[in-house]
Amino acid sequence: MGGKLSYLLVSPSCVRKGRFAPVLARLLSRATSDLVAIQSIPFSSPSAAAAARWLGGTPPNGVAPADWERWVARSLSPVPGTADRLGCTGILLAFHGPDAVDESVQMLGGFSGNTVDESIRGTFGDLEVGSDGGIRHCEPAAFGPGEGASVAADFQRFAEMAAASSALPVPAHGCERTLVLVKPDNFRHGGGRPGQVADLFCRTGLSLVGARLLRFSVRLAVDFYGPVRDALRTRLDGVAGEIAAHELAPGGLGIAFDAELTRELGRLLGPVYGEQRFQNLVKFMAGHTLDAVNANAWDEAGTETTLALVFEGPDAIARMRAVLGPTDPLKAPRGTVRREFGRSLLENGGHASDSVENAAREIALVRPWDFDLDGILGRPA
Repeated sequence: MGGKLSYLLVSPSCVRKGRFAPVLARLLSRATSDLVAIQSIPFSSPSAAAAARWLGGTPPNGVAPADWERWVARSLSPVPGTADRLGCTGILLAFHGPDAVDESVQMLGGFSGNTVDESIRGTFGDLEVGSDGGIRHCEPAAFGPGEGASVAADFQRFAEMAAASSALPVPAHGCERTLVLVKPDNFRHGGGRPGQVADLFCRTGLSLVGARLLRFSVRLAVDFYGPVRDALRTRLDGVAGEIAAHELAPGGLGIAFDAELTRELGRLLGPVYGEQRFQNLVKFMAGHTLDAVNANAWDEAGTETTLALVFEGPDAIARMRAVLGPTDPLKAPRGTVRREFGRSLLENGGHASDSVENAAREIALVRPWDFDLDGILGRPA
């Protein structure tokens, strides 16, 4: 079906305040257009000033263009007095559909003051204008296509900004970096659930420095969960033996499945059972098992949607793992991602790196700084 491309950019100041996830939940619960991309866009002070000249759109009623441009640049810039590295990540959301442009303008909305407004700016934005017409305070919250703007040209600008930072910088002194996945089971539910899951992660107070919506290929799933494969093949002997003994006992074989025989079954079936669990994990993430896809197609994007988020801050690994909860949702504490959103050992809502070393490996695989401009612009109009 044909359609148009559009976007909303959640401002770095809004991301810095932990509001990206609620914005995402709001958009997903109301948009009829398809969400086709999420991409972090890094801003420096110079790039923020340059972007403010084309990104701000028409100033609110009664506000001078120069004053509006100055506040737009401020919302895109790093916090004054800090280095151009943290707190300067905007997050771009791309939509595709017949009414994508009109819908994004409507969802962005305007500043509503004290009135109730379900738009992004009406809920998360703020504008205070003095009696002289000058802006005293402004939080734009998000930006969308301006009137008469070329959406394709805007995406090209975003791609150039992303390319200017081809990788995340080294973590700040005393900080760790961790990768979080909002897994495919959340996107299957529809509505704002992915944003609700992301919101629990964002409440840790860590800095969100990278984001990317992606579809795991079979190869990416195999590489990402490679360390788990060996563990599954070597540590499930006991489980496999007990399952086999339970299934065979009522089968009329006339065999007493004592502890020794059960262990022997486990040694025989454990690696096979573990490999099957790994195949299920690959299928869950990519939509295909290893055997179902020709080796030449292992690098093609799968059918399942995942949101990758990179957070940074002191003790980021432990803090994010605490919010995630243990693998089994039934054993996870209340308020954790896996207790609130998980259903099983496989469909457990999310992932968070378990060590600094694994975080670096996983981030390198997911590449949250990659901007698939051709993939976005190549959608049929």
